[in-house]
Amino acid sequence: MAVLFGSVGASTGAGAADGTKSLTTAHSARGVGVVAKCRGRATTRPSFVVFACGDGNFYAKRITWDSWGGSRATGRGTAHVNSCDPNCAEGKFETFPVRISVSRVRSCHGGRRYTRATTSFSRSDRPSGPRRFSWPLSCGAA
Repeated sequence: MAVLFGSVGASTGAGAADGTKSLTTAHSARGVGVVAKCRGRATTRPSFVVFACGDGNFYAKRITWDSWGGSRATGRGTAHVNSCDPNCAEGKFETFPVRISVSRVRSCHGGRRYTRATTSFSRSDRPSGPRRFSWPLSCGAA
């Protein structure tokens, strides 16, 4: 499953219909990035993440990062999860607090990228399904 990383309030790109702005490339002080737009270039400290690129049924917004640039980065935000009840086309999105970590730094196209994301929900306020889930991240374009 592919994962999209984007940014809200970036200084480049035109605003989308939902008020977000795209960010094609940015570099943190330590140079570790994550892939933007499922197969695009790397970006850093994204405030918007789509975990279900194929259908958009799971994404997070308003992410703030507690750390970035080391072997693992951690942050928190608001997850938007489709209930898929009675099916995903007719389901409603529900929101939950989520913790996100990115890890497994690898060399990709001459840069360093996080290649795994993990989402974690509290025991009491979470969607149905696993409390914690890991997602592979692509190296993206050169």
